[in-house]
Amino acid sequence: MAANAQAPGDILACATPVTTGPPGGLSRNDAVKIALRLAPPSSSPPRVVRANPDPYYGLVTSVPRGTWVWMIALEGNFEDIACPTTPASPRPCGTATHGLEILIDYYTGALVDLAFE
Repeated sequence: MAANAQAPGDILACATPVTTGPPGGLSRNDAVKIALRLAPPSSSPPRVVRANPDPYYGLVTSVPRGTWVWMIALEGNFEDIACPTTPASPRPCGTATHGLEILIDYYTGALVDLAFE
């Protein structure tokens, strides 16, 4: 593998510059590990596209505007989270090959929002 190539599951590669959040928050590596655990199953290892801290101004009304979050964008062959769970294989809804954005609380790692891009 080339020196600058990203290995599957490599949490250090990032397509965008890393910004800095306020002191006391999760590290980038910890935030990415949490996001990978929260992501729906993927038939291929998810790839980290970006992971940046940022104040939240989204649609989740239970989260105060301006709350610091980690925004982690992943690419992968994720299972459709709206598909009902069945013992059928493959699942009747198939696989959603999308990007996925996961927002977690900057300090605690609690899930704030999860959406296919």
